[in-house]
Amino acid sequence: MRQGNHELRAIRAAVAGDHPRMYKLIMGCFGRTGFRRRELLDALLRKETPVDSAELEKYTEEARALASASRKKDWLDEWDLKKALTFATSQTLCCEQVRKPGQPLQGKQLHIKSYIPDTNLWGSPLSEKAVHSKSRKAWKRVADRVLPPLPPSEWDMLCDLASGKGISPEWAYTRRRALGQTLSGIEEDAHPWRWRSYATKAVAAVDYQANKKNKLLSGALDDNSPFGDPQPLHCHKWTPKRWQRLLEQVWHLTAKMTKKADGSGWDITWGMPMFTPLVADAAEMEFFEDVVHQKGRLVKQAVGRAAKKAASKATRAIKQNQPLVLATK
Repeated sequence: MRQGNHELRAIRAAVAGDHPRMYKLIMGCFGRTGFRRRELLDALLRKETPVDSAELEKYTEEARALASASRKKDWLDEWDLKKALTFATSQTLCCEQVRKPGQPLQGKQLHIKSYIPDTNLWGSPLSEKAVHSKSRKAWKRVADRVLPPLPPSEWDMLCDLASGKGISPEWAYTRRRALGQTLSGIEEDAHPWRWRSYATKAVAAVDYQANKKNKLLSGALDDNSPFGDPQPLHCHKWTPKRWQRLLEQVWHLTAKMTKKADGSGWDITWGMPMFTPLVADAAEMEFFEDVVHQKGRLVKQAVGRAAKKAASKATRAIKQNQPLVLATK
């Protein structure tokens, strides 16, 4: 009950306009943080069931090799390391320019063999148990930074929400009702001044519920401010455009992963930023009159280069106290 009341206050604050709490709530819903991320990560790392004789034979060989090993079977043997490495590599390549939760995943962390030395402190080769232990530590570091893929249908829905098209009624923005007022128009003082608390306790402890950081959670009013009730921190009015931008930030951190038809690999699609360059109209094209197109590049005409060369020559002559001579045609 206590945890439920805590989460309910956070949801109410997010709906009231608390942008960081709403961002945290959306990140948890789409599996970027929290328990949902653990579920998606488990689906990513779980080995797939063999579908033909070749895959079944390969799976049997791996099981026999593991049974003959001198160590015990652990959680790393249950992971599909090839699939995890493919997805982690795509994350380091396609998810570099967006803000990520927690520590970002770097490309050098995917080189698992670089964390395993050839010999120990006494110059002897490492045992199989020591090599496996260092591999587990390296793979755990990678798994803590991976943003697991979403189901294709959920990723497509988030893409439509981020682009502003195909918004279903349950995701549509609804306006909030106006704040209720008394019939007389005079607000009653529901929070009398507690002078005994201010006399015996610190002011920060007494006004903890009404400070700018927590007032959206508690709903308390700051009646002691000479300028009236101050605005809470990070409080914004929710509009369709702001809601779309928030979903777009989360969409940049998501991906969908589908297996190819021939079974040779996976197709991974990340939510990349959608930048559409503007097209200049007739009034703005006058700024590009001295620019021509040659071999796929935009270069200035010879007149512009000649003027720049003459200006540099004049500057050099003035610094050296020499007469200025310009060639004319």
